[in-house]
Amino acid sequence: MPFLCPRCNGEIAPGLKACPSCREQVTDFLRTWSQQPLDGKYHLVSLIGVGGMGEVYKAQHIHLQASRVIKTMRPHIESDLDAHDRFIREARMATRIQHPNVAALFDFSVLADGTCYMVWEYIDGVNLQRFVRDRGFLSPQLAVRLAIEALRGLESVHRAGIIHRDISPENLMVARDEAGEEHVKIIDLGVAKSNEAEEGLTKTGIFVGKLKYASPEQLGVLKAGERVDARSDIYSFGLVLYEMLTGVPPFQAETPHHYLIMHTQKQPAPLQITNPNVRASAPLESLLFRALEKDRNKRFASAHDFANALQSVQATLAPDTATVAQTLPAPVTESPARTPSPESSRTNPAVRTGSGPGTDKGSTIRRSLDASTTRRRELLDQVAAESGREEYQQADVALQTLRMYLGVRADSDPDFKKLKGELEGAAQRRVELYAAQIEQAKRTANPKEVARLLAEQDQKLGRRFVDATAKAGYDQWLRRRTELFDRARALFRTESFAAAAQTLEEIEVHLGEGAAHDNEFNAMRQSHEHALSDATSKLAASIEKARRANQVDEARKLLTFYDTRFARGQGEPPSITEARNWLRERRQTARRDASADRRGGHGSRAPLVLAVLLGIMTAAAAALFHWKKETVEFLRANTTGGPHAFLSEMFPPPPVVVAPHRSGPPSLDSSAILKEGNRWTNPKDGFEYVWIPGGTFEIGCVRGDGNCGRDEKPAHKVTLDGFWMSTTEATVAAFTRFAEATKGKFEKNDAAPDFDDTVVAHVKGTAPYGPMSPFGTSEVIPSSWPAGHLSWKDAAAYCQWSGGRLPTEAEWEYAAREREGRSIFPWGDSRKPLAKVGNFADSSTIGRWRLDDDAAALLFRGYDDGFSDFAPVGSYPANRLGLFDLAGNVWEWCEDSYSPSAYREAGAANSHRATAIDLRVLRGGGWTSAARDLRISARMKLASDASSFTTGCRCVIP
Repeated sequence: MPFLCPRCNGEIAPGLKACPSCREQVTDFLRTWSQQPLDGKYHLVSLIGVGGMGEVYKAQHIHLQASRVIKTMRPHIESDLDAHDRFIREARMATRIQHPNVAALFDFSVLADGTCYMVWEYIDGVNLQRFVRDRGFLSPQLAVRLAIEALRGLESVHRAGIIHRDISPENLMVARDEAGEEHVKIIDLGVAKSNEAEEGLTKTGIFVGKLKYASPEQLGVLKAGERVDARSDIYSFGLVLYEMLTGVPPFQAETPHHYLIMHTQKQPAPLQITNPNVRASAPLESLLFRALEKDRNKRFASAHDFANALQSVQATLAPDTATVAQTLPAPVTESPARTPSPESSRTNPAVRTGSGPGTDKGSTIRRSLDASTTRRRELLDQVAAESGREEYQQADVALQTLRMYLGVRADSDPDFKKLKGELEGAAQRRVELYAAQIEQAKRTANPKEVARLLAEQDQKLGRRFVDATAKAGYDQWLRRRTELFDRARALFRTESFAAAAQTLEEIEVHLGEGAAHDNEFNAMRQSHEHALSDATSKLAASIEKARRANQVDEARKLLTFYDTRFARGQGEPPSITEARNWLRERRQTARRDASADRRGGHGSRAPLVLAVLLGIMTAAAAALFHWKKETVEFLRANTTGGPHAFLSEMFPPPPVVVAPHRSGPPSLDSSAILKEGNRWTNPKDGFEYVWIPGGTFEIGCVRGDGNCGRDEKPAHKVTLDGFWMSTTEATVAAFTRFAEATKGKFEKNDAAPDFDDTVVAHVKGTAPYGPMSPFGTSEVIPSSWPAGHLSWKDAAAYCQWSGGRLPTEAEWEYAAREREGRSIFPWGDSRKPLAKVGNFADSSTIGRWRLDDDAAALLFRGYDDGFSDFAPVGSYPANRLGLFDLAGNVWEWCEDSYSPSAYREAGAANSHRATAIDLRVLRGGGWTSAARDLRISARMKLASDASSFTTGCRCVIP
């Protein structure tokens, strides 16, 4: 029978995902179970919504004739064991809670095809976000009454040992009872967390909840050993109550990093500043701001205490009125008891015709104008005050707020124009002052002061006023200095004094005139000279000892070691020079003895043999001369072109063979195939590729790694053939060349998918991976950054154009492990890297607060890695194979399809796993990643046509 639209009752043809008439969404699940009962008792009515894990439907219990909500898990998510466990966990936690202000769970079941679903209470109402939006804002009486109900329900959640972690207006439903009174219910425990240990169920580095309503603890601002508790939900609900009272969220930002700063450092504006029409009392506002304390020890200890505190001030609030009166002027009505005379109206304009104070139209307009003028003045004063404190970034925020508030009147407002000019002039003078101070700190070799001034400049001026080019130059200077010093220290540890001396020369050139004042550099150079002197003396003594003992091989070996580690040159100890001369004399003596042995071995027969050979050679020369003369005479007599033409005809020169242009990597002989380190520059993408010999290694979870996911087990042996791998990730410049070369018409073959035509937009500068910053601003991306926003299809097409393909998971991990290593991270087994090894959120502190891994991922900025977001490829040292950035910067696509059971089904040889589910694997973590995602064996999955600003690639050529 035909399927009818649940909204307009129109017929929807098979295969359509939406009604052609009303655009109502339709799913296969809805088609199936709207025509037959689900589990024999539920009839699906309509699709309510689609989430990240599944769909939500309205259903009718066919026996009870009662409405229900059915939540299902998406089919392609069901194979994800972690997601499956979270779905079941939500149902189990819901059974612990029985409260009238929390949505009730009625049923849970699994269908024959493995689809899980749960049945919830149906709430006939709207979420709090829409409820507040429709009314502009709520009266204090209504807001407090709903808040008390929500907090009572939240207390029952906490008593069950559950932290909701996603308290927001979208997860609070408002419905009316039979008397027409509003009530609120908490919904959605999908990201809730039990106090019991269930850490494995949430992937590290992935934030749960909503940033706009997140607590500082959710963002990682915790001291060592602390965990998120129920007070986190109290903070989130404080944000919700603020929005109920004002109609505006207290914090609004464009980037996760800005939300982090606001939730950890900024205080919400007073209610009257945000909305002059708010009539909340001072005690109510005091309670609200107590719930919004950054230090959780200063908040209410429980939702129960917060509810009781609100209840204590409820009686002091003004009586509740119709919410529409809060946003619209009161209607004008005639008073039957008193009608003013025309004369009184003319002589006293203040006489009102309404039934109460403030009800005439003129008064309403005047109050509105007064409020508008007051708000304008407040913003003007705020700009001036922030400018006076030299907080130019905050002043600019207030200025832009004022611009939006004034709208088209901003350009003609004299006060606005005056403040704008003064702010920009003062900011420019401050920029010049910072530039002079930073340059002075650089000349006097004070890198800490340079870093401090750069950070202070960012905080005071913000992105709009700071000279981005100059800042990038100073950042690069600091990074280069740190890199050179780290390299020198590493060379000192390995006693590679020759290379260390060369690095010290590079540091001196880099520091310029500041080298003479750089105490760290001078101390390092002095330490190098002392260490070099001590090591040289010890080695010279060993060489002298070998010479005196007549140990030629030992002396030669020690001298080779000296030349490698210390470098030959002036200042060589006399004993080493004597040893060189001694070995030279030994070699010359050995040659003379060998020559004498050869001569003496022939004895008296040598002169006779020499005479015989001389006679033979003389006779042969005479015969050859006679033959040549006769041949030339014959050719002159019998050829027209002379002897040279004849010889050219008889013996033509071999053809000239032009070597073909090589577009692929060079062929390696049998010995070179077994050695690593061969390099080749790919003319297509311009990158250097390194040869990685084949071999057998163990892929998967490392013993002792407590953060391994189920999809990383069991570890197993894999055998690989050799392959070439790009030393760096694909850059914006390389992907631009690819896009320009293909013009969106990349020809596919059997080894690659269709190419995404969005590269045309990239060439035009409009695509996400083009000249756009990761936060969507118009900032131009440097061409040396890794190409981001690449889907698997983009990356696969790019690598095919480059002459290769994406690496398999095994090839990627083999390269990251430097072929045979079994460490947890690329730098070893420590969660904190011992040196700067990659661009990622590896900061562990902000001020006095300690951040956990989730916070570092949300920080979206590695504070101590030298970069605010992406880093140019190759900014950090390569691994032993010569490969850069295998940890951090961007996640790298692999050829393989994702399967959570792949390692349980894998064979012993490298292969590309393709499955019906179009999920692909990424490896290596991005610049936003925390430690657990930077592990070598960590796997992430994403749909092949999906992307993020931290998804990129590198290529291999088999």
